[in-house]
Amino acid sequence: MDSQIDQLRTDYDAVPYLSDAFAASHPDNLRTIATLAGFAGAADVTRCRVLEIGCAIGRNLIPMAQTLPGSTFVGIDLSPKQIEIGKRTVSELGLANIELRVRDLMDFGADEPAERFDYIIAHGIYSWVPAAVRDRLFDVCGRMLSPAGLAYISYLALPGSQLRQIVRDLSAFHCRGAALDPLERAARTREAVAFAAQAAPGPQVYKSLLSGLDAAAKRSSDWSFLHDELELVNHAVYLEQFVAEAARHQLRYVADAHPTQEIFPYLLPATQQQVRQFSTDLVKRQQYLDYLEGRAYHASILCRADAGTKPEDLRFAADPQTRISLVGMHVAGRIVEEAPDGVAGAAPGTLRFGARGARVKLMSHDPLVISAYRTLRAAWPRAMPFEELLEACGGSSVDPQAAAETLTRNLMLAYYVGIVELWTRPTIFVGVDPQRPRVTPLARLEASTSASVVNLRHQPINPDAALRQLLQQMDGTRSRDELFELWMRTTGGGGVKDRATFDRLLAELVANSCVLPDA
Repeated sequence: MDSQIDQLRTDYDAVPYLSDAFAASHPDNLRTIATLAGFAGAADVTRCRVLEIGCAIGRNLIPMAQTLPGSTFVGIDLSPKQIEIGKRTVSELGLANIELRVRDLMDFGADEPAERFDYIIAHGIYSWVPAAVRDRLFDVCGRMLSPAGLAYISYLALPGSQLRQIVRDLSAFHCRGAALDPLERAARTREAVAFAAQAAPGPQVYKSLLSGLDAAAKRSSDWSFLHDELELVNHAVYLEQFVAEAARHQLRYVADAHPTQEIFPYLLPATQQQVRQFSTDLVKRQQYLDYLEGRAYHASILCRADAGTKPEDLRFAADPQTRISLVGMHVAGRIVEEAPDGVAGAAPGTLRFGARGARVKLMSHDPLVISAYRTLRAAWPRAMPFEELLEACGGSSVDPQAAAETLTRNLMLAYYVGIVELWTRPTIFVGVDPQRPRVTPLARLEASTSASVVNLRHQPINPDAALRQLLQQMDGTRSRDELFELWMRTTGGGGVKDRATFDRLLAELVANSCVLPDA
């Protein structure tokens, strides 16, 4: 096993895993989903301790440390080169609440026996390390989680990941016997996959599969393709197997960390009922859904087996029949409204609502629901307390309980299809254009160095070259007039020829939660 770990260290030093911010791994997302699932007591994310195992260069952890200054963050990684890069970023930003350490997971915890964390993140680790390291990962989570702590572990899931094995097998065959460095291996593998996709004379279903694998290989960056697809270890499991393995380390399954990947709300009512009849067990029900969808990836939320919340109190929040309260939650949505043209049988007054990136659109003719969507749209990017939203829609004037239940039911469906967001805390996202626009120091740094910029919602965005120059100047010392003059002088307008267009560009940065509130 030592030789495998040495090879992994060499691979990551040779081609660092540049990674990115993963919104699903954010402590607020973990706390939100756990709360919806009936788990009580997860730590306030503004005052918590977070550990990331396999933090790479810190692109997931550093933004959290910057936007949650009252919390403490520790990142560990096997690769000295990756930690060195991350430390340079931390130093340049002057962050005092984050520490990045070069540590082998197999040794971690021996010198830190008293350390406890409210949230542990392990993204892209489990399926890409030897069995002993996977075992150690569970052991660290079981020992180092606080009593009500939550762990996020992502992994390749079956049955869907069986299809990805074709790329690995073809790579091993095509590159066999050749002395290739990692980048050459990636190039040779893409060459072989492209050839197979183009030349395959087999059944259409297989040719379509190869075309999909070829497209994915072309889209993927070298560092992602090498480490996610071609790494030394590539271990996929069924959800039931993962949960059973976690249980042996006194860890318990809570929910999946990606609400928009839940397919249950999309199923026909008859299909939903059939799944309910098959099993009431959380894991078994999700396993049925994985077979229906061909799920290839999971990010599971785990808690300690001795956590205060009893197993029977946990629930499958994606089921519309599950009773949930949103009291204490905050709701946000960049909602688009349109008439349901061409929809047969739509009731009078029906409107259709969607959002950028949402999997489907929802229709409603309920005045309460329509008012809620419009209120959220006007408030974007701010997240409104549920109670405030209910009051603004007139839901407390007639039958408050019935109104709250109706609004909750509709918002939960909108949450799972990606139309609204839920947060457990007041956010710093503001819907006003400040006179001296200011983005985070990290955003300014990333705009000058990296492919993506992490916004305040912990989401990566990809600005063009001209916008990168603008972001680098938005440190709060320049007025909107000064920024416009600077923009025109340094970019020649960058496609923006007048002040009105420039102001719309700034407004879009605000809407994308890139701009901080006035200090």
